[in-house]
Amino acid sequence: MFAVPIPDPNRQLFRRVRLKDPMKQKQLAKGLTEVCEEGAAQLFRPLIGSDWIVGAVGGLQFDVIETRLRDEYNVDAGFEGLSLHVCRWVDLPAGFNRQKFEDAYTRDLYTDGHGHLCLLTETRFRADYIADKNPGVVLRDTMELHGA
Repeated sequence: MFAVPIPDPNRQLFRRVRLKDPMKQKQLAKGLTEVCEEGAAQLFRPLIGSDWIVGAVGGLQFDVIETRLRDEYNVDAGFEGLSLHVCRWVDLPAGFNRQKFEDAYTRDLYTDGHGHLCLLTETRFRADYIADKNPGVVLRDTMELHGA
């Protein structure tokens, strides 16, 4: 007898987009933005670097995005798995030194498709550690958009 793990619905999959033709950057940006705005997935960019990171709750969404990029935007791209599993939106208190925070946690910080600061980490422990080390910083499981 063996146990089959039950998928955690709160656990997102994150993958890096790999563009096969660098001359298609504009089409890729447009395609990813439009597809993710439809709610198929979430789009992230690291604070440093030019990678596109896509977050989704299931692997099928990556196949759908890849197909749509190819068929609708003429972009040949694939996805590379990442060890990221936790996403938190960051609220910094008034007067908090944002630059110092960004410098300390650059590898963990991204912006989402709406420009909000996010923390993407491998484990909840890492997210909790960062929150504990920075009193006043609030890490949210979701981001509510008002008037968007």
